[in-house]
Amino acid sequence: MKNSTEFNIKKRTMLEALATSMGVVQTAAAKAGLDRSTHYVWMNSDPAYAEAVKELRNIALDFAESKLLEKINGIVAETKDGKNIYSLPPDTTAIIFFLKTIGKDRGYVERSELNLSAPKSNITIEVVGEEPNEEFTPPKPKPKNG
Repeated sequence: MKNSTEFNIKKRTMLEALATSMGVVQTAAAKAGLDRSTHYVWMNSDPAYAEAVKELRNIALDFAESKLLEKINGIVAETKDGKNIYSLPPDTTAIIFFLKTIGKDRGYVERSELNLSAPKSNITIEVVGEEPNEEFTPPKPKPKNG
């Protein structure tokens, strides 16, 4: 059995590789000289390792969010004396993506979403027309109380 120092060095090496690969396991494992399955064994057997990986994922997510905000705002690169080197206008696609994901509560959605986890609702889902020849008959609406 390998000693714990060598084992910890391998974990640290894998964590550093995960950091530089933005959490891509295959890339990190290759860089660390490990099989990717080793990472998943450590994830399931070492809570401290799993927590470190979770934190790395959050860092990668923060980085991606910062890049999205750059796209939303547009980018201007200037020299030290203020001369414009290049600029990119705000990206409409990035703005739409942001609104569809973050702005759902304000109506920026293309489809209706049904939350089935509401504790006080009485929701019934009925599968209709499993047989190819059956006709779909919509359920009759229930009368409203009060």
